[in-house]
Amino acid sequence: MDLEGNDLCSHLRETGSCPDKEAARILKAVVSAIAFCHERGVMHRHIKPDNILLPSRKSGYENVKLADFGTSADFSDRRPFRDVEGTIYYVAPEVLTGTGYDEKVDIWGLGILLYVILSGYLPFHGKTEADIFWNIKARSLSLNRSPWRQISAEAKDLLKGMLQKNPHRRLGLAEIMAHPWLNRKETNESDSQSEPEDMLIDSEPEDMLIG
Repeated sequence: MDLEGNDLCSHLRETGSCPDKEAARILKAVVSAIAFCHERGVMHRHIKPDNILLPSRKSGYENVKLADFGTSADFSDRRPFRDVEGTIYYVAPEVLTGTGYDEKVDIWGLGILLYVILSGYLPFHGKTEADIFWNIKARSLSLNRSPWRQISAEAKDLLKGMLQKNPHRRLGLAEIMAHPWLNRKETNESDSQSEPEDMLIDSEPEDMLIG
């Protein structure tokens, strides 16, 4: 299947979840792009599969593009943020408490992204918006349903570190990039990954964005 011009959400709807190796390549590429942004004092605040654009298959998953910076924010002055931005299922717990948040919300978004890539479904959901918000803030992360028994222990260890409810306990970008799951030989066997600045797209057609 030709992936050119497709977004990750559409791709997952067609193919289902991704194997470990492909999921690791996608995550590593997106983490590199987010690290590039954070180094410049910008947090994305809207990480989700709809905003990850895929190249043609021959280019490889390591060359995905990060799109939609419409809700991004400059955090260089280190002030706490309190406005609620992003898509409901991907919002970090600290955004919902109103106590203030920082760029660690992007780590949470990356964690939800990884969960979806590996399983094909969302970790926190509900019948109403209030149910979803409560589950994000209070419900424990479950890795017991299918297909989690078939997913590597290293992938699940990384996921747990990224989806810590307490942002102070959440992994940092450097820790994620150093994690063994992202540094296996098969994850790094391609040397054609784009430079981080080439992985950012300022805006995309509305039909490629959801929420």
